[in-house]
Amino acid sequence: MFKLRTSATPHSVNTDRAFPDVSVVHVWAALRIVMGWSFLWVFLDRLFGLGFPTHQSWINGGNPVRGILLYTYEGPLHGVYDWCAAEWPVQAGLMAGLFIVGVGTIFGTWYRIASIMGAVIYLLMWSARFPPTNNPITDDHLMGALIMIGLLWSSAGSTWSFYSSWKRLPFISGRKYLQ
Repeated sequence: MFKLRTSATPHSVNTDRAFPDVSVVHVWAALRIVMGWSFLWVFLDRLFGLGFPTHQSWINGGNPVRGILLYTYEGPLHGVYDWCAAEWPVQAGLMAGLFIVGVGTIFGTWYRIASIMGAVIYLLMWSARFPPTNNPITDDHLMGALIMIGLLWSSAGSTWSFYSSWKRLPFISGRKYLQ
């Protein structure tokens, strides 16, 4: 009933699947682009106040951290997140992180840093809502962190991306952590 697939090449196609022309790396690449867009959209919405979850943009004096934490920080870390939301360096760090993760995962540039940073942002948001209201341990933020780690370990960064051009840049080549 179940077959264990062993293959030396991650890009090979298993003909036993329902969709033999779609390899796993393409699914991970599509997931990478979708995850990147979700981060980039939050960045753009917080920066310009496009009116979806954000009512006042950061460029007009709004607080992007408080906007994210407004309805979420009720757990044991309430005081820590309340203090963090008021600090300008935390706001700038969040916005930079959202931008780096969004652009890095969409285009496959600075992919390792973006994947790790995305996992950290998801874990921080998970801890802000801990304990989750619908489940005693997990929620969509914990799953997002695991997906970002999966993206880091998959070949998704080099598929449908600028990764090969990016890693050949003089400043980037030889610095694996920037690839």
